[in-house]
Amino acid sequence: MSKIILADNHLVFSAAANAERAALSLFSLASAIYPGDNEDLVNHFVRETIEAGLTLGLNARKVIELCHLEDVKISQTRWKYGFGLEMRENSFREVRNRFVRARQLRVRTLRHPERVFGNDVVMTEFIITADRREPAHIDIFGFAWAYLSQIAPEIGLPD
Repeated sequence: MSKIILADNHLVFSAAANAERAALSLFSLASAIYPGDNEDLVNHFVRETIEAGLTLGLNARKVIELCHLEDVKISQTRWKYGFGLEMRENSFREVRNRFVRARQLRVRTLRHPERVFGNDVVMTEFIITADRREPAHIDIFGFAWAYLSQIAPEIGLPD
């Protein structure tokens, strides 16, 4: 007779750990200032940001579904910018679904007003186009912060 091993807790803990690592990475990536004159370096970090965003979106979806968590609001931002506010998505549930259904995923970079490297840029938001809907703008820092401050504390990860 074979044993059946229940993996529910492992699924939650694995998805939560992956989501938390991705959120911490996004938190750092969205807080940094990049040398805009070094296109290769900026593109490297844009790819890292996309990978972390996808990882957070997909794993957070699993965590929220398995733990039956309520939706949370994305309200924080690291950089102040005034465009796209009417299209900014602030429902974490909607954002994670956008990552699952994404057909196009871009990262917006903007010039930083102060000089650290010279032609400095910061990463401000994801722009996700999915399922014949208008593109949604998601604050990168806010997405990470919502997970870290409102969702992760609801999950009892083992030490």
